[in-house]
Amino acid sequence: MKKIKINGQSVSKGVGKGNAIKINVRSNEKYFHQTGKPVILIIDNLNRDIYKYISDDVKGVVARKGSVGCHGAGILREFKIPCVVRCSSIFSDAFIGKTAEVNGEDGSVTIFSIEVENVPETLSDQFDLIEKNNKIEKTENRISENKTINRIKISGKTECYRPGRKYQKLRFDMLKKGWEESPNYLFGLSSCKLELSNDNEIIIHNGPDLNDIKNYILNNIEWFYKIGKERQKNVEKWKNDLAKLNDHVNYKNRKSLKNAIISLVEIYTGLLRYIYLTQFVANDLIDEWASLLDKFIKGSENLVSSFLKSEYNRKSIINKNYPGKSTYWILPSQDPHIWEGEVIFDIAIPTEEQIYKTILMKSINSGSDIILLYCRYRMVIPIVYQMAEEHYYVSSSICSYLNRALENVTNIIYGPEKSPEYRSQIYLHSLDDLISLLNKI
Repeated sequence: MKKIKINGQSVSKGVGKGNAIKINVRSNEKYFHQTGKPVILIIDNLNRDIYKYISDDVKGVVARKGSVGCHGAGILREFKIPCVVRCSSIFSDAFIGKTAEVNGEDGSVTIFSIEVENVPETLSDQFDLIEKNNKIEKTENRISENKTINRIKISGKTECYRPGRKYQKLRFDMLKKGWEESPNYLFGLSSCKLELSNDNEIIIHNGPDLNDIKNYILNNIEWFYKIGKERQKNVEKWKNDLAKLNDHVNYKNRKSLKNAIISLVEIYTGLLRYIYLTQFVANDLIDEWASLLDKFIKGSENLVSSFLKSEYNRKSIINKNYPGKSTYWILPSQDPHIWEGEVIFDIAIPTEEQIYKTILMKSINSGSDIILLYCRYRMVIPIVYQMAEEHYYVSSSICSYLNRALENVTNIIYGPEKSPEYRSQIYLHSLDDLISLLNKI
């Protein structure tokens, strides 16, 4: 009998101990009944769905995949539940059901009372180490790149957005326009092209080079703040526009519902024009900064996480209102809801004089300007994180209104007596077909 320590990456501070239980966060099944006994949740991918499984019994979370900037990590930090990610070894059947301790201070997980032969007392996932080293190298390369970069290339690649995530035809049509316009709206590039694969995954053609976008942001911080504040004004306008549609999405006549849906798609289009400043770059920038800091300070992930604050997360948890429920396009719909929050540009951030001194000495000794790169990340990270969280919550608000309107449309087309499963075929229509149906009814 022995204990084994697994090293990963901390994304939420604290220490928790309990029985290790493996769950599927994408499943709607309850994984255990609250018994008052502490548990450690073992999951494949840390994401927003972790919200559904949080209870007083949960003392820690361990995930095979995830990052300090992901939605799930932000939620766990608000609940003060320790979490360690990038721990592939934890999925061994020998570890499930054992007592585990999650240490969010040093990024480790300890499994107690193990009966396994020829297993070292400390494990680290080799793939994660290679990936981390690659990120450090990529981050440091930014130092030598053109400091006045003002051009972003088209990647020329065909890429799948979030492999495994499936989109109904109607939802795809509603987000397509704003997304395709984003490269032109933000950077003056030609529009990208989206299509839905046979597996209902989003395929992107001729999108902007994401590495170029990250360089552009880091080297044009004044521009980034300016467009971020412009976006913030638009977000407030979109929220006000949503509030005005409160009654319209509950009307029972086709004309009001059609007009409401058209207005909601316009709001969605506006939000998605900024997608290449939020969802596409936030996690990478945060991970790169954490990797850079890790060269100088152990436990740097906890320093990075102290910069990642979101008013949307905080208020959602205070109000006990789970935003993920509205992002699933299924019937019956949830009540329309506008999540509260804002991006705070003058956010109070920690002072770290000792870190400055350490990095400055390294910069002097190596003849590089790592301290300048560090400061650029420091200015960008709190804002890009808040913007990515805001995108999620505002998108959820828009979807809650769209789903309610669409549910009332199905009552007109199929009749309210039909089952939610039957009426959910409305999501398989194209947007043009939906508008045509509403014109004919």
